[in-house]
Amino acid sequence: MAGHSKWKNIQRTKSTNDQLRSKEFAKLVRAIELAAQSGSDPKLNPSLADAIDRAKKQNLPKDRIERAISKGSGNSNTGQKIEKIIYEGYGPHGVMLLVECLTDNKNRCFTELKTFFGKNNCKLVEEGSISWRFCELGMIELDGEIGDGLLAKLIEIDGITDITAEDGLIYTNPSMLNSVKEKVRSFCGNIKDFKICWKSREKQVFSNSQLEEIHNFISKLHTLNDVEEIWW
Repeated sequence: MAGHSKWKNIQRTKSTNDQLRSKEFAKLVRAIELAAQSGSDPKLNPSLADAIDRAKKQNLPKDRIERAISKGSGNSNTGQKIEKIIYEGYGPHGVMLLVECLTDNKNRCFTELKTFFGKNNCKLVEEGSISWRFCELGMIELDGEIGDGLLAKLIEIDGITDITAEDGLIYTNPSMLNSVKEKVRSFCGNIKDFKICWKSREKQVFSNSQLEEIHNFISKLHTLNDVEEIWW
């Protein structure tokens, strides 16, 4: 019986991991489809090149990448086009949230989000209610702290608006993210991540117990199929 129980546990763990991987793959596919709407050639479309690069790092199969490009660029008649939508809401303890979604069905996406927020005694709000408290930036994340030597080089790069050295984060003018990224890469090689982000203009302060509740809420929110990023 012990062996049988162990086998069941392994099966459940594998099933959970497979489900998480499937959801992650679906998000990567939607990102490629959205980027491909601006052109199917990654050499001429930096956003598509970045989306493909992220997908390859997560081992998304080549045929799924190609199908996503075809669908996004309009060379396929299957399904609806992907849209990016940012919803605004208040989470636990009044934390202000921007929830970025990639979806092919706005009504379904909104309903799922509204239901999730409601079940957790939180609420979505009208567009513009919270977003004015955030600023849009490019963000480059390095693998580790930024030392003084690299910092001296970075401050000379046009387009960088802020640097959080201890966290390895570089913020840029959003329109200059790609050009700054290439310059940073020439200095330090690998870049852990890069994206357009929304940064709160005001620091939101919470106790440790409140932060734990907020993190749990955000972690569960991330499991919704259409949710791509959450900013707070």
